[in-house]
Amino acid sequence: MEKQYRKSNYVHAVYRKEHADWLLYNFTTRRFLILDEFKKLIYDGAPYDDISSPFLKSLYDNGFLVDYDEYDNLVKRQLKRQEEDSFVHLGIAPTMGCNFRCAYCIETGQIRSGRMTAEVSDKVIAFAKKLLKGAKGLSLIWFGGEPMLAMDVLSQIGSALKTYCDEHALAFNSAIYTNGFFLSENNIRLLESIGVDTVRISVDGSRESHDRMRFLANGSGSYDKILENLSVPTKMTYRIRCNMRKDNLSDYETLVDNLQKIHEKSGNRIIVSSERMRVEKEVNSALKELELSYPEYYDFFQKNRTLKVSEDKEKIMSLLKGKSTGVTCNATRKKSFQIDEQGNIYKCNWFLGKAEHVIGNVAENPNFSELNSTEEAGYFLNRVIADREKCRNCVMLPVCLGRCPLSWEIEGKYDCMRDINSLNELLPLAYEAYKDMKS
Repeated sequence: MEKQYRKSNYVHAVYRKEHADWLLYNFTTRRFLILDEFKKLIYDGAPYDDISSPFLKSLYDNGFLVDYDEYDNLVKRQLKRQEEDSFVHLGIAPTMGCNFRCAYCIETGQIRSGRMTAEVSDKVIAFAKKLLKGAKGLSLIWFGGEPMLAMDVLSQIGSALKTYCDEHALAFNSAIYTNGFFLSENNIRLLESIGVDTVRISVDGSRESHDRMRFLANGSGSYDKILENLSVPTKMTYRIRCNMRKDNLSDYETLVDNLQKIHEKSGNRIIVSSERMRVEKEVNSALKELELSYPEYYDFFQKNRTLKVSEDKEKIMSLLKGKSTGVTCNATRKKSFQIDEQGNIYKCNWFLGKAEHVIGNVAENPNFSELNSTEEAGYFLNRVIADREKCRNCVMLPVCLGRCPLSWEIEGKYDCMRDINSLNELLPLAYEAYKDMKS
């Protein structure tokens, strides 16, 4: 049988009435293509046995026509990237305690007051150094609870691992997920000294809308303190996430304006993005009513896309480009682990503090193979890509990769990456951002 060149399963096309043409995007090759109506008819005429014409050859070279099993190729690509992964990825929670009681926090049932001891910290350092043998670098993320409740632990572990990587010519990057309340100047300088380059904080709109969801354990608000802390000059990048819900849509511009003033005064690099607030029913079922559907969120996003603090056109493109790593999440990496304040080791940070998901402890000085041979680790490592019909046939599979493996067996636990219908609005926006970035 002769080879056939068929249309890619992972291309979405939008008709642009104002231009009388078609805008196509290939989710595998991450490439745009504009076709007039005649060329679109030729494209839609696939499959072809011969692509010797320049137009068909161009379609093939850019992945819009294919002659291989695309799904099988995605699976092989992810397996290959898992095997080639030369970085160690560690998430460390120095405490599961928190000074906030956020209304939608997924860790509400996991809050506990203990802090990592110096003895456990030493074992974490030893465990990390063992994993780094033969690696090319370390990606370190600080989680919690609120990790900045244990700055001494961050200092001990962070400085030791950064020094080790520097001395062994290993790449090193570090980020912290924090509520931002303890970002004093002294703490900022400490974070800088241990190599933290990115600080991720949620600030949910105006003072009123933020403090209604993200408040201290005593019930008082946190908005003013966080914005005051963001004003301290730093070389770190602040990535601010605004969790959008039905009752704070009008407050996003207020947040952007406030952050813009801070940026102008301090010179700090501040990147703000809007995301959908997601609430687990078991955490706060009443808040589910405030969740936005994906179409509702993208309608908001389209209207507010020009609001920004630091220039970040990649934000729009990232909605299409997905994960550059080619893996679903860190839990599917063989050299990725999460560690809580007791030294317990997990594959997924979602389970920090949950005893039934522990796969080892740093005190046992385990190695890769021991940890990854556990049933819990196997659950993630064997879920290479979603083997569900609705995912297999989805145009966005190359960038979504089936999303969180936890959603594959728990029907309805997570929404899909985004409503496919929103692509008709999103693609033209992304193309404009793409042109701006290329110019």
